[in-house]
Amino acid sequence: MIHQDYENPSARTIETVFLMPRSEALVVNRLEIVFTLSDGSTRTMITKVQERKKAEQKFEDAISAGETAVIATSTPAASISKNVMRI
Repeated sequence: MIHQDYENPSARTIETVFLMPRSEALVVNRLEIVFTLSDGSTRTMITKVQERKKAEQKFEDAISAGETAVIATSTPAASISKNVMRI
């Protein structure tokens, strides 16, 4: 389990990329993200494993609708060029 805290001090929505070093033996089967909102309430998002194209489309649809969305992918570090989280 990895625990990391990040605070967005801005009132505007940001997009971010979270990079995590991994070994070939690592398998991610769940990603749970807890957001603490400005009013102190929390919102939890738990990912579902899906086929890549379907997951990417759902992510893009959510972003287009102004929703919070998370997508995790496993790619060689040198080729990462896409935002993977919008909070």
